[in-house]
Amino acid sequence: MLKLNFGAVALMATGLAASANATTFSTADYQNATAGVQAMRELNLIVLGDLSSGHEVEGKAFIGGNVSGNAENFGIGNAEFNRKNQGFAANSRPTLTVGGNVSSGVHINNGAIGNTGKTVSSGESSLADVGGNVTGTVGLNLDGSIRVGGTFNGSNFNPSAAKRATYGVSASNLQAQDLAFVTQDASLANSVTGLAKSIGTQTSALNTQLTTLSNILGSLTANATLNTSDHNNINVSYDGTVASTGYAVININASDLLGYSGTLNFNLLGDGNGGYVTTLVNVIGANSGTAFQLNFGTGPAKLDQNVIWNFESTGTPTQTVSFGTEWFGSVLAPTATVSNNNAINGSVIAKMFNQGGEVHLGTFAGTTHFLVTTDTPPPGAVPEPASWMTMLMGFGIIGSLIRGKRRKGSLAAA
Repeated sequence: MLKLNFGAVALMATGLAASANATTFSTADYQNATAGVQAMRELNLIVLGDLSSGHEVEGKAFIGGNVSGNAENFGIGNAEFNRKNQGFAANSRPTLTVGGNVSSGVHINNGAIGNTGKTVSSGESSLADVGGNVTGTVGLNLDGSIRVGGTFNGSNFNPSAAKRATYGVSASNLQAQDLAFVTQDASLANSVTGLAKSIGTQTSALNTQLTTLSNILGSLTANATLNTSDHNNINVSYDGTVASTGYAVININASDLLGYSGTLNFNLLGDGNGGYVTTLVNVIGANSGTAFQLNFGTGPAKLDQNVIWNFESTGTPTQTVSFGTEWFGSVLAPTATVSNNNAINGSVIAKMFNQGGEVHLGTFAGTTHFLVTTDTPPPGAVPEPASWMTMLMGFGIIGSLIRGKRRKGSLAAA
């Protein structure tokens, strides 16, 4: 049972409508949203713009813009990953992808998750891809390689036959013995086909996918509410449609979450298969930079993997969604600047991220029943060839019947 303590304003979630309930979505929208969910399964942190940080990200990270701040660690050791077992979907993405420049010191930790042992996995071409310049430093605490589209600062890299770097423009701070393992590939700097262009394309796709996902979540009809009559036992009340839909939706005004005092027992529903029903919390509006001060107690081990806090209507990137205390559940805020002063446990998606605390596993691992509707085919659904043949035969039979009826009508008229 999860317990959280709020501040001092009444929480009025009952009857709130999501911001886009009247919106309809196309099959392409659902395909984009499905791709967005997959990215949340594979990446612990996605920042579409710039990251300012000095704290660890336990999983893999994709940063579309620049990385600045103090030294940061990305990835965790295999032993820690196995102990946590926090929903991460193994994939061939680099542990760190940066579309712009790295001006801080970054480190890829031992046994970066998704790798086997302490070496880069087969199918993973690089541990770190940087589209721009590395004026800070990049360190590898395991065997593998990095790619840099622009200039590369070789200090603190300590290359070897098992640790290599490739750069597009130039390299500095290298010793003579390093030159065999730090080499130039001018194609990485190509403005049309190079690394920065490739990462930029990925960033644009993620922006579309995750924004669409956020909008779809915001359009869902609430089928759960918070019971607030007992401030010491605020809990979630689910209606009968949760069992049939396979997911729960709660709508909450951001202003109502600020300063509320009480204890929330976040009673996640079981899915009947040993897991939990995915719970979507649409936080409507933004907190305008005032930090959420929810104090979570001990709760379900899978909370961070099965809850998405969706900040859909947060406005421009200058609008900040801020967390003052440790947070549990994935944060989906693709149009906002996110700020935290403590750890966030789950996938984090932001337009910009001012990181003041660690980002912990687990990545989102819940079901996606919320992406299949009765009037929208499942994303990518195409009839099998046999189904097409059956449909065509059916159309032929219907056509024959229609022609027969018309002929009989003509004979009767004669």
